[in-house]
Amino acid sequence: AIRLRLPSGKYLRIGKNGSADEQGGGGLLCHFTAEAHDSGLVKFLRGEFSLASADGNIAAAKNSDGTSAADLWAVEETQAEPPVNAVFLCCGKLRFGPFRREDLPRGLLRLQAADSQYLRLLPQNGAVDASGGGGGLPCQYILQDAGDQMFKLRSASEPFRFLGVSPWGALTGHDVDAEQQVFRWEPVEQPLGEALAPPSLHASVDFDESVDLTAEQRKAFMEDGFLILKGVVPPAVASAALAAINQSLLKTGAVTESEEDGLQYCKDVARSPKLLSLLYGTPLWTLAQRLLGRGCIARQQQGQIALRPPHPDAEPFSSDDSIPGWQWHFDGIKKGEMQHAPFTLLAGVALSDQSAPNCGNLIAFAGSHRILQPMVRQELKEPGSHPFLQEHGAGEGKPELSRGRQIFLEVGDAVLLHQLTAHRVGINCSAHIRYQAYFRLKHADHAAHLADGSVHDGLWRQFGGLARHEDEPPLKQRRASQHS
Repeated sequence: AIRLRLPSGKYLRIGKNGSADEQGGGGLLCHFTAEAHDSGLVKFLRGEFSLASADGNIAAAKNSDGTSAADLWAVEETQAEPPVNAVFLCCGKLRFGPFRREDLPRGLLRLQAADSQYLRLLPQNGAVDASGGGGGLPCQYILQDAGDQMFKLRSASEPFRFLGVSPWGALTGHDVDAEQQVFRWEPVEQPLGEALAPPSLHASVDFDESVDLTAEQRKAFMEDGFLILKGVVPPAVASAALAAINQSLLKTGAVTESEEDGLQYCKDVARSPKLLSLLYGTPLWTLAQRLLGRGCIARQQQGQIALRPPHPDAEPFSSDDSIPGWQWHFDGIKKGEMQHAPFTLLAGVALSDQSAPNCGNLIAFAGSHRILQPMVRQELKEPGSHPFLQEHGAGEGKPELSRGRQIFLEVGDAVLLHQLTAHRVGINCSAHIRYQAYFRLKHADHAAHLADGSVHDGLWRQFGGLARHEDEPPLKQRRASQHS
């Protein structure tokens, strides 16, 4: 379907009764199908009618009346299409879109999304979606200057409503703090003829230059294979994700179990914007890129809800030294077909307090990635050299690890683990469920690294964001020492 936009910002349309005018808002009545005629001219069809001219004015003709000169149109090719006014809508460091900005008469504007639909602020309930037809006031906004190249978008349908950003990072028409209703434009490079990408209506921070890891944090990650990040997720974002999980838990089928996936919780939340905002709407996304490299992480469309129910009768660990050294795994341990590397980096976000021991804490074995990487590499070269890595293999040859450590997290803290870092879930002797969300992040070239067999060329093959420390030998030297 095509639409015929006028310089005024309106569209040609044919109403349901066959009346034609130049006042279309861009909705379905403005959508036409172009049909080529033998003469080289074009006929524009909408349902049982076609666009026509009568006495120099726009009109409509019934298709059943046949084709005449009045409903055939010449299409002139111009030197260049009008510039595409594509933008992101930005509030602070959060970015929404992309949209195509359409300026209308009387200071109104619309934001067109993919598939010729529009950003819509629904009346009465203040919900926001990108499913508007464009023809009604809910899709139109009054641009109000807020100074310093900032602005507000007031609903043309309900002038008391403003477009804003919710505490957990989604576009909303509900009441929010005044600073959460102030936006700025960010232009988008949009090649002529290329369709807009589907818009994001939820928080997204591609990369925040002001967020970085310290040299000590980078070194700790390289030595231990994991890194704790304090307070990286704002409380409102964590609370929204937790609320979505608790709502899901009361639904039938919230807990499922299968041989392939094991025990799964709240799978309907795994792809929800409130869960994904833990990653994409917080500094966590930038910090992960600081390890793998800016722009080097493939965007994931889902996370994992990891709950640990209470077991008050279980025997708690008296200390980290009492953690058994043989009870551990790494994600991909039995997946030889994926070279034991289904992803690159595990990111976990605490949604409940885990600041004390024995409350379902994640347990990580510091330095285990350095022990396991050469074993995995040898198993890939010489299958059977380490039976514990084989899909149906027993625990034969599985190393007993030391330095198991319960990870203490508060709500909003995060932990990053190298994919080869051994870990397990701890005992939950508390009276509360342990809530955690996990995201398995892949390097953007992960498939290529699997294909050429380079994914295990050293521990840091996919960690281009890490600056090498003075005590970290070059890759060739490390590989030589591993095989000596």
